[in-house]
Amino acid sequence: MPVIGVIEPGVRAALQHTRTKRVGVIGTAGTIASRAYEEAIYRFDPNVEVFSQACPLFVLIVENGLVDSPEAAKVAEEYLRPLREAGVDALILGCTHYPLMANVIRAVMGPAVKLISSAQETALEAQEILVRLNLLGPASAAARHRFFVIGSPGSFVEMAEKLFCRHIQAYQVTLP
Repeated sequence: MPVIGVIEPGVRAALQHTRTKRVGVIGTAGTIASRAYEEAIYRFDPNVEVFSQACPLFVLIVENGLVDSPEAAKVAEEYLRPLREAGVDALILGCTHYPLMANVIRAVMGPAVKLISSAQETALEAQEILVRLNLLGPASAAARHRFFVIGSPGSFVEMAEKLFCRHIQAYQVTLP
């Protein structure tokens, strides 16, 4: 059974796109403190300079529907200024919320910086594996989605319905 991590696919994509070997990583405080992206980048290419920045307010901005607000732009400018000044040309969005802020991030970083969604790169890698193993279902098959959340599903359902533009049902699970 193939196991796909969420860090390596984003790292590989960033390393393919960087021309300057100056890669930025943004994530939650925990992700950045773990140094997981930084260590993975150095395993693949020890000559890359990595510039990491925690952006914890991005999650709150997304979850509260404030992505297009002046406050979001101001917060993004503050968080991303050091990365822009460092001259990164590839920026790993190391949190699933961050691609929802891609337009704001792109406005701050400029068009020359390639934004890399770790979530999207992981999905592409999963697709490649399914194709290679001949496990990909037919394109005509109807997709089924089931969502399981820890805690109350209310806020998840509200956000997911906005993202998917359709009714979503989520199931609450309890971890042992």
